[in-house]
Amino acid sequence: MLDQLTQLVQQFGEQAIVKNQQVPDELNDAVKKEAGNGILEALSGIANSGQANILTDFLKGNGTQKDHPLLNIVQQQVGAKLGNQFSMDNQTVEGITKDLIPNVLGQLVGNAKNPNVKGFELQDLVGMITKGDSKTQGSILSQLGTSLLDQNGDGKLDLNDAMSALSSSGKEKSKSGGLGALLGKFFGK
Repeated sequence: MLDQLTQLVQQFGEQAIVKNQQVPDELNDAVKKEAGNGILEALSGIANSGQANILTDFLKGNGTQKDHPLLNIVQQQVGAKLGNQFSMDNQTVEGITKDLIPNVLGQLVGNAKNPNVKGFELQDLVGMITKGDSKTQGSILSQLGTSLLDQNGDGKLDLNDAMSALSSSGKEKSKSGGLGALLGKFFGK
Protein backbone atom coordinates (compact mmCIF):
# COMPACT_ATOMS: atom_id res chain seq x y z
CA MET A 1 0.00 0.00 0.00
CA LEU A 2 2.93 2.32 0.65
CA ASP A 3 3.99 1.83 -2.96
CA GLN A 4 0.54 2.93 -4.13
CA LEU A 5 0.71 6.03 -1.96
CA THR A 6 4.14 6.85 -3.37
CA GLN A 7 2.88 6.37 -6.93
CA LEU A 8 -0.05 8.70 -6.33
CA VAL A 9 2.22 11.35 -4.83
CA GLN A 10 4.47 11.03 -7.90
CA GLN A 11 1.47 11.27 -10.23
CA PHE A 12 -0.23 14.25 -8.61
CA GLY A 13 3.08 15.81 -7.58
CA GLU A 14 3.81 16.45 -11.24
CA GLN A 15 1.27 19.27 -11.27
CA ALA A 16 1.46 20.37 -7.65
CA ILE A 17 5.26 20.33 -7.28
CA VAL A 18 7.19 19.82 -10.53
CA LYS A 19 5.19 22.35 -12.56
CA ASN A 20 5.12 24.75 -9.62
CA GLN A 21 7.65 27.46 -10.50
CA GLN A 22 8.06 28.34 -6.82
CA VAL A 23 9.69 24.95 -6.16
CA PRO A 24 13.27 24.78 -7.46
CA ASP A 25 13.75 21.87 -9.89
CA GLU A 26 16.52 20.35 -7.79
CA LEU A 27 14.07 19.99 -4.87
CA ASN A 28 11.18 18.35 -6.77
CA ASP A 29 11.98 14.76 -5.84
CA ALA A 30 12.80 15.58 -2.22
CA VAL A 31 9.59 17.60 -1.83
CA LYS A 32 7.48 14.78 -3.30
CA LYS A 33 9.14 12.22 -1.03
CA GLU A 34 8.66 14.39 2.05
CA ALA A 35 5.04 15.14 1.09
CA GLY A 36 4.33 11.39 0.84
CA ASN A 37 5.96 10.74 4.22
CA GLY A 38 4.07 13.67 5.69
CA ILE A 39 0.72 12.39 4.42
CA LEU A 40 1.29 9.00 6.02
CA GLU A 41 2.51 10.55 9.29
CA ALA A 42 -0.48 12.88 9.44
CA LEU A 43 -2.96 10.07 8.79
CA SER A 44 -1.27 7.85 11.37
CA GLY A 45 -1.34 10.68 13.89
CA ILE A 46 -5.05 11.19 13.32
CA ALA A 47 -5.81 7.47 13.63
CA ASN A 48 -3.71 6.91 16.74
CA SER A 49 -4.56 10.10 18.64
CA GLY A 50 -8.19 9.46 19.43
CA GLN A 51 -9.42 11.16 16.24
CA ALA A 52 -10.03 7.92 14.33
CA ASN A 53 -13.64 8.99 13.81
CA ILE A 54 -12.44 11.75 11.45
CA LEU A 55 -10.46 9.19 9.45
CA THR A 56 -13.36 6.73 9.45
CA ASP A 57 -15.75 9.42 8.27
CA PHE A 58 -13.41 10.29 5.39
CA LEU A 59 -12.97 6.63 4.42
CA LYS A 60 -16.74 6.15 4.38
CA GLY A 61 -16.98 8.71 1.60
CA ASN A 62 -15.89 8.23 -1.95
CA GLY A 63 -12.77 10.38 -1.69
CA THR A 64 -14.27 13.48 -3.26
CA GLN A 65 -15.04 15.43 -0.09
CA LYS A 66 -12.77 18.41 -0.82
CA ASP A 67 -13.74 20.28 2.37
CA HIS A 68 -13.48 17.37 4.81
CA PRO A 69 -11.77 18.17 8.17
CA LEU A 70 -9.28 15.34 7.61
CA LEU A 71 -7.95 17.09 4.51
CA ASN A 72 -7.47 20.32 6.47
CA ILE A 73 -5.51 18.53 9.19
CA VAL A 74 -3.29 16.70 6.72
CA GLN A 75 -2.72 19.85 4.65
CA GLN A 76 -1.67 21.82 7.73
CA GLN A 77 0.71 19.14 8.98
CA VAL A 78 2.29 18.41 5.60
CA GLY A 79 2.49 22.12 4.86
CA ALA A 80 4.31 22.85 8.11
CA LYS A 81 6.73 20.03 7.41
CA LEU A 82 7.48 21.21 3.87
CA GLY A 83 7.75 24.84 4.92
CA ASN A 84 10.24 24.04 7.67
CA GLN A 85 12.33 21.53 5.79
CA PHE A 86 12.58 23.40 2.48
CA SER A 87 12.22 27.01 3.69
CA MET A 88 9.15 27.57 1.53
CA ASP A 89 6.83 30.49 2.04
CA ASN A 90 3.24 29.94 3.13
CA GLN A 91 1.76 30.70 -0.29
CA THR A 92 3.92 28.06 -2.01
CA VAL A 93 3.22 25.46 0.66
CA GLU A 94 -0.51 26.16 0.56
CA GLY A 95 -0.51 25.85 -3.23
CA ILE A 96 1.21 22.47 -3.04
CA THR A 97 -0.93 21.01 -0.26
CA LYS A 98 -4.30 22.25 -1.57
CA ASP A 99 -3.53 20.65 -4.93
CA LEU A 100 -1.71 17.50 -3.85
CA ILE A 101 -3.42 16.25 -0.67
CA PRO A 102 -7.08 16.09 -1.83
CA ASN A 103 -6.07 14.44 -5.10
CA VAL A 104 -3.80 11.84 -3.51
CA LEU A 105 -6.16 10.94 -0.67
CA GLY A 106 -9.22 11.04 -2.90
CA GLN A 107 -7.64 8.67 -5.39
CA LEU A 108 -6.29 6.44 -2.61
CA VAL A 109 -9.74 6.05 -1.03
CA GLY A 110 -11.46 5.72 -4.40
CA ASN A 111 -9.06 2.98 -5.47
CA ALA A 112 -9.36 1.15 -2.14
CA LYS A 113 -13.15 1.06 -2.50
CA ASN A 114 -13.15 0.05 -6.17
CA PRO A 115 -13.18 -3.74 -6.62
CA ASN A 116 -11.83 -3.33 -10.17
CA VAL A 117 -8.58 -1.71 -9.01
CA LYS A 118 -6.07 -4.36 -8.02
CA GLY A 119 -3.55 -3.79 -5.22
CA PHE A 120 -5.75 -1.35 -3.30
CA GLU A 121 -7.63 -2.89 -0.40
CA LEU A 122 -9.41 -0.96 2.31
CA GLN A 123 -8.03 -3.10 5.13
CA ASP A 124 -4.48 -2.67 3.76
CA LEU A 125 -4.97 1.09 3.67
CA VAL A 126 -6.20 1.11 7.27
CA GLY A 127 -3.35 -1.18 8.30
CA MET A 128 -0.79 1.17 6.74
CA ILE A 129 -2.32 4.19 8.41
CA THR A 130 -2.54 2.58 11.87
CA LYS A 131 0.97 1.15 11.53
CA GLY A 132 -0.22 -2.24 12.70
CA ASP A 133 -1.98 -1.04 15.88
CA SER A 134 -4.52 -3.87 15.90
CA LYS A 135 -6.89 -2.19 18.37
CA THR A 136 -7.16 1.01 16.32
CA GLN A 137 -7.24 -0.91 13.06
CA GLY A 138 -10.02 -3.16 14.35
CA SER A 139 -12.03 -0.20 15.57
CA ILE A 140 -11.78 1.62 12.25
CA LEU A 141 -12.56 -1.49 10.20
CA SER A 142 -15.50 -2.29 12.46
CA GLN A 143 -16.93 1.20 11.97
CA LEU A 144 -16.33 0.97 8.23
CA GLY A 145 -17.84 -2.50 8.05
CA THR A 146 -21.00 -1.32 9.71
CA SER A 147 -21.29 1.65 7.36
CA LEU A 148 -20.56 -0.46 4.27
CA LEU A 149 -23.12 -3.10 5.21
CA ASP A 150 -25.78 -0.59 6.31
CA GLN A 151 -27.73 -0.68 3.04
CA ASN A 152 -30.48 1.74 4.06
CA GLY A 153 -28.30 4.25 5.93
CA ASP A 154 -30.15 4.05 9.23
CA GLY A 155 -26.97 3.46 11.26
CA LYS A 156 -27.77 -0.12 12.29
CA LEU A 157 -27.50 -3.56 10.77
CA ASP A 158 -30.75 -5.47 10.59
CA LEU A 159 -32.93 -7.67 8.43
CA ASN A 160 -33.83 -4.74 6.18
CA ASP A 161 -30.15 -4.32 5.28
CA ALA A 162 -29.81 -8.04 4.54
CA MET A 163 -32.92 -8.01 2.36
CA SER A 164 -31.71 -4.94 0.46
CA ALA A 165 -28.29 -6.49 -0.11
CA LEU A 166 -29.78 -9.77 -1.34
CA SER A 167 -32.47 -8.14 -3.44
CA SER A 168 -31.97 -8.59 -7.16
CA SER A 169 -33.75 -5.33 -7.93
CA GLY A 170 -33.95 -1.88 -6.52
CA LYS A 171 -31.70 1.06 -5.97
CA GLU A 172 -29.78 -0.52 -3.08
CA LYS A 173 -28.73 -3.45 -5.29
CA SER A 174 -27.33 -1.23 -8.01
CA LYS A 175 -25.66 0.99 -5.44
CA SER A 176 -23.92 -1.80 -3.55
CA GLY A 177 -23.33 -4.50 -6.14
CA GLY A 178 -24.93 -7.09 -3.85
CA LEU A 179 -23.87 -8.65 -0.60
CA GLY A 180 -21.24 -10.91 -2.17
CA ALA A 181 -19.43 -8.05 -3.88
CA LEU A 182 -19.69 -5.91 -0.78
CA LEU A 183 -18.33 -8.55 1.58
CA GLY A 184 -15.70 -9.59 -0.96
CA LYS A 185 -14.38 -6.05 -1.16
CA PHE A 186 -14.49 -5.57 2.60
CA PHE A 187 -12.58 -8.79 3.25
CA GLY A 188 -10.20 -8.34 0.32
CA LYS A 189 -11.53 -11.07 -1.98
